[in-house]
Amino acid sequence: RFSSEEREKLKKKLKQIEAKRPRIIMNRVTDLGNLFQFNIARFKETPTKHGFSSFQDSRRRVAFRNMAHLDGQVRSRLISVIIHGKPAAVGLAAQYNGTYFSLNSGSDRKKFLHITPYLITKRLEDALSLGATRFDALEGDYGWKQNWLLTPVPLYKWKNG
Repeated sequence: RFSSEEREKLKKKLKQIEAKRPRIIMNRVTDLGNLFQFNIARFKETPTKHGFSSFQDSRRRVAFRNMAHLDGQVRSRLISVIIHGKPAAVGLAAQYNGTYFSLNSGSDRKKFLHITPYLITKRLEDALSLGATRFDALEGDYGWKQNWLLTPVPLYKWKNG
């Protein structure tokens, strides 16, 4: 649970973005290019222990483009936040079997301070609207998960034989 101070800080950040009257657009696949650009730029400006954006590898971009077109048992979700007519943040997720998987995102943090927490709240709202019973932020620590009080779950590998 967030402390009352943390809740107030988050509310203030979200209000700053709401004041810009953002528009949410769902599943506009052409926004994937913005996700890649924002993500690559973020890792160039603030390197993490991983060092670089995985989207610098063109094969990874192709894989995510393919995921954005999934429909059926696995449902892809592309959330775009538009401010002043321009993409400010884009997140790709997938829903499968009651779990909402937050796959990756990118945002223009230089122009829109606090856009990242705003996108995270929109993903959580989307997960709830779809009836997800679990939100999986996947593996990899990029510095935001502990701020959202997400519980780490160990990953196990099954091997046949």
